[in-house]
Amino acid sequence: MKKIVSLVLVVLCVLTAFSACAKPETKILGTWTGEQNVLGVVAKYSFTFNEDGTGNMTAALDIGVAMTYTIEGDKLNITTSVLGISNTRTYTYAFEGDQLLLTEGDNTITLTKQA
Repeated sequence: MKKIVSLVLVVLCVLTAFSACAKPETKILGTWTGEQNVLGVVAKYSFTFNEDGTGNMTAALDIGVAMTYTIEGDKLNITTSVLGISNTRTYTYAFEGDQLLLTEGDNTITLTKQA
């Protein structure tokens, strides 16, 4: 009986170790678009999340910026680099149906997955 309990504990430890190295949540993969009204100006957003943690973000003036991202729990960290200056923004993310909600402080961006 002790051998069975020990074996179960070892298997659980191995599974836990592998789950810590899991790739980002696959539900986020793909291209998401949306828009937001900011002081009467409509800002359009597009985020593309690739499986390898890279992607592209387009905002405001349709300027595309390469990005990398990581997921830690319910936090989505997006890092961009423009003219050698790196910037990381951390969003709390959630899925509601076919929408992805990115919240940073009091600001929430609602994105819809593209086919």
